[in-house]
Amino acid sequence: MLRAAALIPPTVLLALPSAPAPFDDVRRRASAEVERLVGAGAERVVVVVPGPVGVAREAGAPVSRSGGAWHPSFRAAGIDDVRSGLAGVVVGRSAQDANEDDGAPGDRLARSTVVDDVPSAVGLSLLARAGWSGPVEVVAAGGSDAVALRDLGRLIGRDDVVLLLVGGLSARRGPGAPLAEDPRAVEVDTAVAQDLASLGRPGAADVSARLAAMDPALALELAISAWAPWQVLLGALAETGPALAAVASVSVPAGATYAVVGWRPQ
Repeated sequence: MLRAAALIPPTVLLALPSAPAPFDDVRRRASAEVERLVGAGAERVVVVVPGPVGVAREAGAPVSRSGGAWHPSFRAAGIDDVRSGLAGVVVGRSAQDANEDDGAPGDRLARSTVVDDVPSAVGLSLLARAGWSGPVEVVAAGGSDAVALRDLGRLIGRDDVVLLLVGGLSARRGPGAPLAEDPRAVEVDTAVAQDLASLGRPGAADVSARLAAMDPALALELAISAWAPWQVLLGALAETGPALAAVASVSVPAGATYAVVGWRPQ
């Protein structure tokens, strides 16, 4: 059963010890939602991040699922572990951890897998900061097969889990956006954010249908990286028992739309 879920943006600024002022509120809200996930009492956290996009349907939805002990790092983004505060940080459990005492921190670090893609590292680092000590699965969800992604979500939703989705809305909003401005971004972001804020409530079938039907090609064009993660969430919500209510906030620092949404039991 899905106990709770959260969507946070895939920016390294959420996980650093300090961030520029425009990102402070996003950072605070994202950390608070992850803390709520940790407090939900689930057996496992599943971190869902964007995988390869734009893949033809015939190729299926490339999905990578793996569990274990993870060492999040932003070294690939040019930020060493000391500066990021991640030196020695391990979240999740290896097979050896499951059968033995955790042992010395250095032993756990040696048994861990370094994760340096930014979305995964953001999610894992916030889990570590929030004090999660249980199992963690990382799912890289990609492709354009929404049905397959929702089927994966249904499978995940049968277990006692919380979902941490790491993905953003459009990165093409405004002249200062990370990518070239697209005039469609504001309208699409507004509609998607409203639907995410209503998702999970009783009688929200139309909301689920709109999110399920969004064209993956449009999401790719607008650099909406949360498309595949929210397809997984839709499947998990369809499988779960109690309805979840969303609490959402949206901001647009530096031309990218950052949505922080938490789905909690009503």
